[in-house]
Amino acid sequence: MSRKACRDLFVQNFKGDGFCEWKELDSLLQDYVKLLLKRTKSTNLISRSQRSEEAIWRHILDCLHALHLINPSIDDTILDAGSGGGLPGIVLAAALPSSRHILLDRRSTTAEFLDYATASLGLRNATVMCAELSRTVLESVSPSLITMRAFDNLEESNPFQNPPIGNCDWLIFTTKQNESLWMERVAQSQLTLKQQFSYDLPQKKIARLLLRFTHSKI
Repeated sequence: MSRKACRDLFVQNFKGDGFCEWKELDSLLQDYVKLLLKRTKSTNLISRSQRSEEAIWRHILDCLHALHLINPSIDDTILDAGSGGGLPGIVLAAALPSSRHILLDRRSTTAEFLDYATASLGLRNATVMCAELSRTVLESVSPSLITMRAFDNLEESNPFQNPPIGNCDWLIFTTKQNESLWMERVAQSQLTLKQQFSYDLPQKKIARLLLRFTHSKI
């Protein structure tokens, strides 16, 4: 069900320069699902409740929605902070072959899987870094966009304060319930809401939300 939803979403909305053809993307994503299911048995890449093919395709569907707020001609270097098992980093690298993608995670076991997965899938446009998000990382990578999908401790910390942000944009996956918390953190960091996009996922009752923040005044 979710794989078909991925196909419908991609084919209907994302075509032209910078985007992969669906046939090629579908093949890459099927291989990625197999890799993730196989490796997660020994490495805690995804929660136990999500260790099924259908559940992973639902995560992939969530990741593909980010393309609504990504412009391949502008977002040529995308850094996925806290990439984990590669959601959305690997999905975006597969969907946007003309862009450079950096998959950043501080855990060595996770970074090892990301290295293995990107090599197995032939994603030459993806680079894995095992590190914290920091000034050093940002200066070495110079991303045009930072994505963040799995950050969930907003009540305790502000992800925008630790690294100097530079001129890049941030693309945040969240929910309507957490929108106000993100806006509070953004206000503290002198960012501006540039774009947002809301959507639903199969079997999910909580509305999903994408927020893109920028330093430029609108």
